[in-house]
Amino acid sequence: MAGIHFYRFKFIGFSYKGERYLYSFKISYIFLSLLLFIQLGCIKLNINIPSEPDLILDYISIVKTVNENYNFVKPVKDDFISIKDNRIYAVIKVRNLGVKLDLVWMWYNPSKKLVKSSEKISVNIKKKYLEYFIGWDSLENDFFKKNIGEWTVIVRSNNILIGKKNFKVNKKSQN
Repeated sequence: MAGIHFYRFKFIGFSYKGERYLYSFKISYIFLSLLLFIQLGCIKLNINIPSEPDLILDYISIVKTVNENYNFVKPVKDDFISIKDNRIYAVIKVRNLGVKLDLVWMWYNPSKKLVKSSEKISVNIKKKYLEYFIGWDSLENDFFKKNIGEWTVIVRSNNILIGKKNFKVNKKSQN
């Protein structure tokens, strides 16, 4: 016998004589599944994906010498600085560099007066992703030999603060 066959299916706990047709159950089940699928498809998830990676300042260190063969992956420890040192360096490590930076180092003496500003250094001109960048600027002894106390070096890019480091210039050298 051709045609649609109806099957009886018992539902436990229903009051309509405890019986329903399996065919109507399948249609309801398919309809509810389709409705649920459509509703889930309409859910909007607001995920903020930045257009460029976040620039991270790993460290600024004040040292007496810079060795280009040094492994800069680990932070460079600050040196003890005295007025007898010939030159000091502010070493900066920036991670996740995906934009062009125009870096400038600004050195302030203990009375907060700007004593030196470096030339602008352009980094990552092609705007490729760089895992990290190391740069430094130096301050000659003539600038700090008569200014004992708390100094500050500020690193900026396009007038935006990248980092700031306070350090002390001591009268006596460390034994």
